Amino acid sequence: MMTNPDEFRIKDLHSIISNKISENLRLLLETKHLYQSLSIDWHPIVDQAKLEQEQIKKEAQKAIAAMMASGSSRILMGQQTEHNDDMESYVMKQLLYFIRAPWEFMQCKDRRPPSPLPGKKMFEAVINLPTIKLFCNNCERKEPYKPVYGEDALPHFCQHPDYLYETDNTEQIFVLSYQCQSCDSKPEIFLVRRFIDKLTIAGRSMIEHVEVPKVIPKEVAKYWSNAIVAFQSGQVLAGLFFLRVLIEQQGQIVSKGQSLKGDKAIEFYMSTLLDEVKEKFPSFVKIYEELSYAIHTADENEKLFYSCLDDIEAHYQAKQLYYNLEKKKKPKGI
Repeated sequence: MMTNPDEFRIKDLHSIISNKISENLRLLLETKHLYQSLSIDWHPIVDQAKLEQEQIKKEAQKAIAAMMASGSSRILMGQQTEHNDDMESYVMKQLLYFIRAPWEFMQCKDRRPPSPLPGKKMFEAVINLPTIKLFCNNCERKEPYKPVYGEDALPHFCQHPDYLYETDNTEQIFVLSYQCQSCDSKPEIFLVRRFIDKLTIAGRSMIEHVEVPKVIPKEVAKYWSNAIVAFQSGQVLAGLFFLRVLIEQQGQIVSKGQSLKGDKAIEFYMSTLLDEVKEKFPSFVKIYEELSYAIHTADENEKLFYSCLDDIEAHYQAKQLYYNLEKKKKPKGI
């Protein structure tokens, strides 16, 4: 006789798996960017099940040793083997269920319209939408965002949606609404594509906020953030272009009134810097040349993007540092 899986130490396996999915949704929305993905790693759950099996086996061996004289050890050993096999089978079965089943979100289960799929309720896996932390433009800082609504939108755009859940390759497109808990301002809307157990940010209502280093001047800060957003969205050339625009605009700001353009404006800007900055730290002239060459040759060079990003920040850090040191050297009143 097989032992009931409910008697196993992993008593709330559905909750464990559901929480795993919820945690991965949180990581996706907090740490990934537009069109980036993550795949759920199920190994920790499987490994935990194996540990539970080993613990049960050790306890059974102790019980067998204590019952040797009673003659019931053979029966107990047979039950224990079935117990271990049944638990492993149960864990894998439930994992496959969650991987293949359509997901529905607990918060919105009672307020969503009736499912267009006959009998779909039998197969849905209920997931708890996580609270996430995002930058709130209204509060001007990162705040907790509460889930307001979540639904699989894909069935509404298919003439015959039943086939979406008839294979093992389950696909869903979730519309998720999140609202700042501090100010209750207009919700952020995410579009998340699920293919089996791979999650991808397919869209969002507002472009993500990028924190710009304090040393980057406000006049050119937007080009820095635009470069990062473009790069993280897979548009490497656009990212390189925005970095070049940043350098060009810095040259234009300093050379204002000189009627200089492009590299001439940048050379003028470099001439205004302290010798220590020009000689020891990344030059905007060199960075501009590297970016221009990559753009003109359509070279989607990711390493160049990262190196230019670091060099631009180092340039501004050095400029600020030596400016402050020079300022301290001057007598007061001058």
